[in-house]
Amino acid sequence: MYAKSMFNVCYRIVNQHDEAQDVLQESFIKMFNQIDSYREESSFGAWFKRIVVNSSLNHIKKRNKEELQYELLKADTDDSYYEMENEGVP
Repeated sequence: MYAKSMFNVCYRIVNQHDEAQDVLQESFIKMFNQIDSYREESSFGAWFKRIVVNSSLNHIKKRNKEELQYELLKADTDDSYYEMENEGVP
């Protein structure tokens, strides 16, 4: 009932098909684990969509952080190699 529409939400945020599927699966698990916290102040769909959106945004943050760490590590490695190559060069 919710899978297709929530996948679309994930995909619009994550922008990668496989990652959107992973995020949606994680969102379903979170929803089942947090079902006791659902209050009927809003529709179930709206509550679940909030979980999906938050999971998607957290995924983007994590992915960006990992990409940044990789780039910093790569830059540090490149600098170290450059310094070793130029040791003792006047």
